[in-house]
Amino acid sequence: MLKFLVESAYERKLYRIAGDRIVIGRSRAADIPLLDEAAHKRHAEVLKSGGRWQFRDLSGGELLHNGQSAGEGALGVGDRLTIGSTVVTLQAVLSAPAPVSEPVAPPPAPVNSEVTGARSVRLDPVHGDRFTAGGLRSVLEINKRIVRERSEKRLLSMIMDAAIDLTGAERGFLLLVVKDGLRVSVAHNLDGNPLTNPEMEISRTIARHAIAKRRAVLSDDAGADERWSGMESVVALRLRSVLSVPLVTEKGVLGALYLDNRLEKGLFNERHLGLLEAFADQAALAIVNSRLNAGMRRREKELQKKNAEVQRLNDRLAAELTQVREDLRTRQGELEFRYDYTQIVGRSKAMSELLTILDKVTDLNVPVFIEGESGTGKELVARALHFNGPRREACFVSENCSAIPESLIEKVLFGHVKGAFTGAEEDAPGLFEQAHGGTLFLDEVGDMSPEMQKKILRVLQEGEVRRVGGKTVRKFDVRIVAATNRDIDGLKESGEFREDLFFRLVVVRIRTPPLRERPDDLPVLVEHFLRVYCEEMGVPLKPLESGALDRLAQYPWPGNVRELSNEIRRAVALSPQRITVESLSERVRSALSGPSFDWDVPKPLKEVVEEVEKTMIARELGRQNGNKTRAAEVLGLSRLGLRNKMQRYGLAQ
Repeated sequence: MLKFLVESAYERKLYRIAGDRIVIGRSRAADIPLLDEAAHKRHAEVLKSGGRWQFRDLSGGELLHNGQSAGEGALGVGDRLTIGSTVVTLQAVLSAPAPVSEPVAPPPAPVNSEVTGARSVRLDPVHGDRFTAGGLRSVLEINKRIVRERSEKRLLSMIMDAAIDLTGAERGFLLLVVKDGLRVSVAHNLDGNPLTNPEMEISRTIARHAIAKRRAVLSDDAGADERWSGMESVVALRLRSVLSVPLVTEKGVLGALYLDNRLEKGLFNERHLGLLEAFADQAALAIVNSRLNAGMRRREKELQKKNAEVQRLNDRLAAELTQVREDLRTRQGELEFRYDYTQIVGRSKAMSELLTILDKVTDLNVPVFIEGESGTGKELVARALHFNGPRREACFVSENCSAIPESLIEKVLFGHVKGAFTGAEEDAPGLFEQAHGGTLFLDEVGDMSPEMQKKILRVLQEGEVRRVGGKTVRKFDVRIVAATNRDIDGLKESGEFREDLFFRLVVVRIRTPPLRERPDDLPVLVEHFLRVYCEEMGVPLKPLESGALDRLAQYPWPGNVRELSNEIRRAVALSPQRITVESLSERVRSALSGPSFDWDVPKPLKEVVEEVEKTMIARELGRQNGNKTRAAEVLGLSRLGLRNKMQRYGLAQ
């Protein structure tokens, strides 16, 4: 029998051990278990060979013999084996067993336990407290290791091994709460090896009790404990010592630590209970932190994946826009326009034909008539005629004829002199005088009243005006550019538009194509408006995802370029960093390019008619820029009938 004294910052213990082979290490299965973090589970062994005692290093070079590194050698009385900060001294070689309670010379620190025999007989005093300084230090050292572990799988295994080491249990189970109950996540024996079929080796009743009550369960002999009497699992497993501690956090119970010994009664005491409760609190926090870190890593990977996807989309869009620019530059080069048309965005075939006509008539002093749907850019064409032509230094005057009240026609067109009527405090020129030497753009001439048509015709025939209340006749020199979104030929045939005025205004005709006839221009228009409105709002240029561009391309744009401009301005204002499908308005997200029906699939006639009605109403409202009266007139409905249908189909009122 050998007598060893173990001294460290954590403990001071005296061991008397019989046997020819003695294992020293951090494992509770060791003959001399150490609390030192630097110790391996099986760090060194002392064995008898040829009648003499020898030591051997099992750690691979982390053992000192009398202060010197040594792998093996003879061990005599008084020799010291140093492992980390722990010193194991061979005090005596005894020929016969000595009493268990042999006194030890007064030590500098309290003796916590004395162990006798080939294995353990514990004499752990409580000292009036559930914790000992050495035990708490051990818990702290374990906590240092587990808080650094990021993998939940390895963390749970470390927690399980640490719980077994703290208590000396035969077996340990770590159970976690899942949706359908409790799951055994880790199950180890005393040597740290995993248990086979752990689900059948545990009393779930005891674990559930600890979790439900949020209190530890300690039983010296579970088989005789009246709390568990009649429990099949307790009887079948022949459980003796059992200790189960819940893993509690602020948000609930994660699970429980379950430790047992099927052979020895009273293995666990109040000190083990206190240590394990303190450790369980830290273990629960470590599990929560591990899951939070894992969630953050998952979200980071997802974000990186999404960013990569967005980057690919941006690269694709940039490549598409680059190609469009190249195509347009090629077409521009082929056409070799005489004038600068940078304000008119788009070089599709339809727009190229328009610009070709502009090139031919810009220098000519002839009236130009522009016809096209609302929002197609008729005023832009009129401005291009003026500012590229010889009259660019003079004024460009624009007037919407449909907006002039009948009572103000003469004052607006011809001006007035001071005192001509109440409120005429000074002379004021009319539109023709203001545009002298330049261009007068008369928009919406199809909506002019008969009286206004008559007065404009007279002025154009005579080439002179007289202000209201005045006597002097004033000559003027203007180029007339007129425009309308109505069928001017039909108005002439029906008598709503004077034939003589028609031939005065309609000399050179230019048609501005609707956006649906120039789909190739849509990406360029979108890019143009993005730059304009981002600069206007003082924000960085916001990229447009390809999915959003696809939706924009599918929409029929009844309001043409004006509607597209408003849509992009809205998206720039409401989008945080980039423009996605969700940034677009509901009507653009949900609309298709036009009604399409699968004629092979039977459909009620009423459903088909409703889809066609809804599409036509939405398109005409866009063409009329939201004017319900005009839209109803074109569609052959009353204004009330149009409103009822808009409400029925969920169209904006």
